[in-house]
Order: sequence, then structure tokens, then C-alpha cells
Amino acid sequence: MPRISIDELNRIEKMIRDDFNNVFRETPTTYQFFTSEIHDSENLTVLEWIGQLPTVVEWIGPRIIETLKDYDYTVRKRAWSMAVKVLYKKAFDRSGTKLSQMLRDRVTSMGQGFRNQYPANVIYDLLEAGESEYAFDGVPFFSDITGVRLFKNLFTGNGVDTADHILTDIAIGRSAMARYPNDQGRALNVIPDLIVCPPEAVGKFEEAVGIAMRAGSNNPYYGRYTLITDARLADANDWYFASTKQGMKPLLFVESQGPEVATRDNTFNDKSVDVGVDSEGNAGFGFPQLMAKFVNT
Repeated sequence: MPRISIDELNRIEKMIRDDFNNVFRETPTTYQFFTSEIHDSENLTVLEWIGQLPTVVEWIGPRIIETLKDYDYTVRKRAWSMAVKVLYKKAFDRSGTKLSQMLRDRVTSMGQGFRNQYPANVIYDLLEAGESEYAFDGVPFFSDITGVRLFKNLFTGNGVDTADHILTDIAIGRSAMARYPNDQGRALNVIPDLIVCPPEAVGKFEEAVGIAMRAGSNNPYYGRYTLITDARLADANDWYFASTKQGMKPLLFVESQGPEVATRDNTFNDKSVDVGVDSEGNAGFGFPQLMAKFVNT
């Protein structure tokens, strides 16, 4: 029966960790376009600072300092894990100094899978639930009802069946977001720069904002927006308009740390080494002024 020392297990773990972290870091994602990532070691992260976007005011007399609003917006972290089993004899290549190709392939699939499933699934699930899940102000993140919130960021669209319909809604969204007010009632001039749409609508959005000429004339919307798509968007007709240059992005992902890799000697039972990855984190909402949703039937 093969025996594995603590030093050798640590060596395997380090090589796996290095490969995993490289793959995880380099795997392309779409959620990062509209999500700010925050690291916090507490199980419950209370985001007291969410409440208003800071503004400049005329300085007459004592300086006016914006105090934190009485909001209690909390993100409770959830635990996530992934694990595989590899035969100890197949952990290294023939030189004994590098991971075998088989194990490197497994680590690559773990890194890509972890990145694509976490945090991505968590974030897109929350984005899709934005009409019912509450933001910091006790109102659903996407809402067309004014009252507690002085603006709406949920619109009935004209459709995604033609580029002209899409451009009509882009114009509506641009003007509405520019006029979103701060606590003093002044327009924030929020400028959207990102479109998030389902795969079925990509062609029409590219026709609307991705070509320089339309109908023989210069397209004024060409080059203004980054266009991303993701199959996790369940509705083929709804899309999102976001401003991502405000320092903080519309959605948040709070985690204790990045994914942690650990190994366990299991050679006594079945001549294998267990490889696991775990992390703790969850998604939350930022400022609703930074994203609008268009719903189409």
C-alpha cells in the first residue's frame, strides 16, 4: 500500500492550489461587469454605508458631513464547496516533480467550474429576483412604484424584436437614469454604460448599438455601451441597463476570502487523495440608481 507523508501531501496541495488559483483567476466571467466584490471575514456583513450616493454642496459655515442613514442592509454568507477524488499513484508525472496531466485537467475543470457556478450562479439568481428581493431601502431592487423611493427603475419595454424598439427603450432608460435624484432632490446624472441581455436578443442589440452605420447614417449609439449576455438570464425578452463607472457597481458579492484548496490523505482506504475547494460568500444589492430593468412580453 502506498504511503504518503505530510510533506508530500502539503507539496501536492500547494501545486493544486497554485494551478486552481491561476485557472480561477483567468476564467472569463460576465458578472464582474456589474458586480463589486467585497471581502469581509464576518458571517454577517452589515453594509451601513449603503444609503445614498455622496454629493458636493456649497461650503458656507460649518462643513456639512453626510451621516449614515438608519439602514440595516445585511448580507449573510453561505458556504460553498466542490470536491474530487484522485488516485495517489496518478498525482504526479514521471518526473515526480509536476502534477500529472490527468490531475491538472481535473484541477482546471474545478477552477473553471467553481468560477462559473460560484459566484456567478448566486449573482445571476439575485439579479433575476430583483423585482421581489429588497434593496437597502426596503423596496424591491427593481421597482416601478414611487414613494419611499423617489424614482423607478423597472420599465415596460417596447420589445427586443427590432433594433428600433431597443433604441427607443435605451433612450427612455438614459433620460430616466440621468434624472435619478439624490437625497436633496438633485439629478445624479447617472450614465449607463452596460447592457446585459439574454442570448436570444444579442443579434438585435448588436444591430442597435454594435454597428457604426444604420440605414445609411452614423449610429449615435455605436461604441457607447458594453454588451454582455449570459444564458442564466431566464427570460428571453427582459434586459438590464447599468452604470458601472460610479466606483461601486449595482450588485455586490461579499465573501470571506477567495476559494480555499485543501487535500486529505485517503490512501489507507482506497489509495486516493481527496481534493476540495470551499468558500463563503453571498450576493447583495448596491444602489438601485445604478441599474434599470426592461420587461417585455
